[in-house]
Amino acid sequence: MRLRLALALAVPLLAAGCAGKTAGTAAPAPAAAATPAPAPAPTGTTTALHANHPIPEQDPDFVRSGKPKPSLVDNLRCFTCHANYDDEPLVLFHAGGGVSCENCHGESKKHTNDEDNVTPPDIMYPREKIAAACWKCHPSVKPPPGFKPAVAEDANKVCTDCHFRHRLPQRQRVWDKATGKLLSEPPENPMTGTEP
Repeated sequence: MRLRLALALAVPLLAAGCAGKTAGTAAPAPAAAATPAPAPAPTGTTTALHANHPIPEQDPDFVRSGKPKPSLVDNLRCFTCHANYDDEPLVLFHAGGGVSCENCHGESKKHTNDEDNVTPPDIMYPREKIAAACWKCHPSVKPPPGFKPAVAEDANKVCTDCHFRHRLPQRQRVWDKATGKLLSEPPENPMTGTEP
């Protein structure tokens, strides 16, 4: 309850901060990110995974020569409840490329309008469908036909195992991602007898 109240108070403030975008003025540029440390050289297990997996700067899916960089997308409607995602690397990376939550999860109007939080997003991805979903926009990293991982444990890896985990650290609701059926309710708070 306190979280909902805090979010209800924060949203108008955030919206006021975004008003410059709708009024035709530019929003302040995001702070420059620190230069990431170079990735370690592939060894053993990772060599097989990266054989057909270019680094982003060399990936034709990411190269946008001659095109202006897309502006950050507005995920504010999602961040009202999913506040922990506003600084998640996967979200920031995609938002910087003009890709919003809706691009992967659908418009999800019923989900965002559900105050009881029992309606799932329009699109969710069971583990076995994650890679195929990523390949829709990133086809150059799809393994070639007949590809077999060098090590057995790599056979079940999906993109988000290594690239930007995209999971809630503490789930309040759990849905079957294939059917959208609600599997569990949030735990009751033993101190108040209410939801956290």
